[in-house]
Amino acid sequence: MKKIVLFIAVSLWGNLFLHGQKADYQIHYKIANNQVWVRWEPKSLPAFQHAVNGNMTLEVYQVSGTITDPQFRRITQQPAQPLDINEWKNNLTASTWDTIAVTCVYGDQLDKAFLNETFLADEYGDSKEEAWNNRFQAYNFFIRNDWSAIQRSGMGHSWNIDNGAGTYVVKLFPTPSGDTLALDINVPEYAAPAIPELKAVYKDRWIELEWRTLEYRADFFAWTLERSNDAGQSWQQMFDPYIMNIYDTLERESDALKSLSHKDYLRENEEDVIYRLRGKDYLGGVSERSSLVSKEGHEDITLSPQITQTIQTDSNYAVIQWEYDVKFYRLLKEFRIVATDTTGKNYRTVMDGIDPSAREVAVFMKFRSNFYRVQAVSKLGTVLSSFESLVMMFDADPPAVPGNFTGFIDSTGLTHLNWVTSNEEDLAGYYLFKGYFKDGELAMITPDPLSGPNHTDTVDMETGNEWVYYKLRSVDTRGNGSAFTPLLALKKPDIYPPAAPRIVEAKSNIHSIHLRWTTSPSPDVEEYRLYRKVMDEDMDWTQVLSFNKDEFYDTYIDSLVETGKAYAYTMQVTDDDGLVSEFCQPVSRRLKDYGVRSPIESFTAQADTSIRSIVLQWMYDQSPREYYLYRGQNEKPMALLKVLSGDKIEYRDTQLKAGETYKYVLRAVFPNGNVSPFTPTLEVTLE
Repeated sequence: MKKIVLFIAVSLWGNLFLHGQKADYQIHYKIANNQVWVRWEPKSLPAFQHAVNGNMTLEVYQVSGTITDPQFRRITQQPAQPLDINEWKNNLTASTWDTIAVTCVYGDQLDKAFLNETFLADEYGDSKEEAWNNRFQAYNFFIRNDWSAIQRSGMGHSWNIDNGAGTYVVKLFPTPSGDTLALDINVPEYAAPAIPELKAVYKDRWIELEWRTLEYRADFFAWTLERSNDAGQSWQQMFDPYIMNIYDTLERESDALKSLSHKDYLRENEEDVIYRLRGKDYLGGVSERSSLVSKEGHEDITLSPQITQTIQTDSNYAVIQWEYDVKFYRLLKEFRIVATDTTGKNYRTVMDGIDPSAREVAVFMKFRSNFYRVQAVSKLGTVLSSFESLVMMFDADPPAVPGNFTGFIDSTGLTHLNWVTSNEEDLAGYYLFKGYFKDGELAMITPDPLSGPNHTDTVDMETGNEWVYYKLRSVDTRGNGSAFTPLLALKKPDIYPPAAPRIVEAKSNIHSIHLRWTTSPSPDVEEYRLYRKVMDEDMDWTQVLSFNKDEFYDTYIDSLVETGKAYAYTMQVTDDDGLVSEFCQPVSRRLKDYGVRSPIESFTAQADTSIRSIVLQWMYDQSPREYYLYRGQNEKPMALLKVLSGDKIEYRDTQLKAGETYKYVLRAVFPNGNVSPFTPTLEVTLE
């Protein structure tokens, strides 16, 4: 029976909790006991599955230095993944939440004997999709009760604060949508979340306790209410383990759904009792702050006034109208009007002693922005306030333009923006605008005004845009906006090398090789370099040409090449950050070769009549494989006489006949079959 009740609670809460949520993860953090605690709560089933599969990396940086020159020291880099299933099962804690956590995370890997004691038991007949959804909903509903279970599931991290630590930056990536979650935690400026005011209305031997919940849901999901009868020396828990308001998420106007109440009974009206209210946060702990109330039991007012209308007059008087339940008239002493120029704090009484029957007053406005509340004061001294209402002085003048708007983007993708704020009384803050094109329209990225004088934004370091553009404007409490600051162009630190150009054409003739290429597609290229090497000879590339983007060449004629050799060419570029591209796809070419080599330089003949022979000599600056020597006699045609090796430079033709005329020609033959032209014909008559 307990398992069925648990399952129904998980399903109901999960649906309510997911209503209207779009982000992958909700980040919760706090500083307590000299530690920082951070949790990323999945807001959808895909985000939950992404996390339990260990697909993200967690990085924590400590930031030091100045605003304009911060120094980042990475103190943590680790996979954001659950504890190993076997280690977890073998070391389960005594906490029920730990068992639920391992079931949520490893539900599809646990044995049936284990699962049959959980909400994933076979008896429920869930499909695989339903089981996953139940695991996700149970995780978000229950695991926030136990920090150890949060850590074991791989969705939370804590660390000790170093002495003198200022700011930490937490990065979690990639989310299911490919984004990076970034969180700045300013340790000195951290303040524990506020607790709602615990109100008490005392009747005859019973007390009605009430507190608001809606405005505090971002920090607390439930509440603990405790009672002390010994002036706070010891406390008794009034709910086990806590109380929740699942209705303050509903979009209804009923104010009753946005608060919780509880009646406690006294043995006698004079009994001394103190009540303490604390919040249950999303990181397995309770609030650092608490709200206390104590009083003797008597009948008193339980309803706050309700402002129905506030009217601004051209004489700078505010007319305030309200209503109040007549059944409390006999308990009222007076009404008061309190005002402030800062919403939610520093209220001061501007009019008191207002008759309990009055429902309208006019008060002079002292500030540009006047926040008013009507207070009902009982005869017992209880003061109950209405919600605040804003009345503005007449003002059509825009605030000043923010001054000295500067910034930079660091290597982690964080943009640090700074500006000089003004001290105008009605200044509401600053709106920040951002874009990726210099001449394009910038979009406002801060739905609520920034207080300044600085702000941290994130940029995607993996996109191809090199510049990010920002503008800033001031806005006052009347909605008047200043002119924009000058456009602030910030260059992202370049972590990706440029793309190389492409050689699109390589041609050759008998004298040179002709190349043509395209420009690099990277807009930040500064220098181009062309390289060459002899194929099958050179191991390294040799630079033959370089030029910058302002004197761009798209062709090159290489005439310092030799026939018979093959040459390879490639290119490389460097961008304005000094990053060097890969080499482009090489191309290769040889000189055009029609098989004709240079002629033999000299070819001479000398007759030696004494022994009836002719000596032939020649000179050649090439290294042929062999020489072909041809001879003709008188009118007979030429015929091959002799094939000589390529290292010969003379030949003696013997056993010749006197009175005969001999003709000779010579040609060189190379290993690849190429040949030189025939020499001119030599004619020698042997006397």
